[in-house]
Amino acid sequence: MHYHLSFHLYNEIEMNSNPVMSMTLYDFIFYQVFFILVISVVFITIIRGKQYREAEHLHNLQRIIFYGFIGWIIAFLRIILIQIYQVLLLVQAGVDINNVDAISTAPITQTYLFNIIGPLLSGIFEEGVRYFLLMRVIGEAKNRVDRKYIPVIFGMSWAYSEILILTLGFIGSDPISTTNLFISGYERLIAMMAHVSFTYLVYYAKYTNKKSLWISIILHTVFNLIALVMVMEVGSSTFNDTLLIEAVLTVFAFIIVGFTYLYLKPIEQHIQSSKDI
Repeated sequence: MHYHLSFHLYNEIEMNSNPVMSMTLYDFIFYQVFFILVISVVFITIIRGKQYREAEHLHNLQRIIFYGFIGWIIAFLRIILIQIYQVLLLVQAGVDINNVDAISTAPITQTYLFNIIGPLLSGIFEEGVRYFLLMRVIGEAKNRVDRKYIPVIFGMSWAYSEILILTLGFIGSDPISTTNLFISGYERLIAMMAHVSFTYLVYYAKYTNKKSLWISIILHTVFNLIALVMVMEVGSSTFNDTLLIEAVLTVFAFIIVGFTYLYLKPIEQHIQSSKDI
């Protein structure tokens, strides 16, 4: 059996190979329902919690979800710059850009030079848009409960937007194997953890003189660069290859979560102590 990486990795890295997988409408619906249920359980837990009534911005839940969802779509407009860059490389390499087969088999498409542009732009675009929406649209993190829960809601909405939009392009008549569906779903859960962590870092930018914003940009970029290196060097022709890639991404995702907690904990304590004075 031939195993593939998830939808996300191939789109994020912008590898212009032939489509690596497709899924039936049934698979697509099952995939979306699973993530909607996961996100809903988290959101319901938050709004039913005792701290919810102490929040200021958190009560405008629909607004936070909407801007989290639309944020990823806005950030994905970087695809325009990515495609311009890649078309220029294809033309320079003498590839007929009107011939899909010629593009998919062109050696230049399998190089770092061709694929690195996606990961390099991901951090600055996604975290830049995230910062604008969190600070300018939703509002500053003035309340402790807001700082605790808004990043979770916004980050998960952002991650689900990525899941929905990217998987739309893979709806076809061919079924995806249960194993591949599971691996892809697992990877999206790990990515969701990373997105929530990035959101925490960005939401605390006001209290760190934007230092945490730049940290989120760097961590996001490094995360996607690691994915690129793993795909380029390891590939995904076997199940073990895929497991290795996902294991590396899992470790780095947990490092991001752990770092975010340890970095922001003393900052939050300082904010609280300053208000108590």
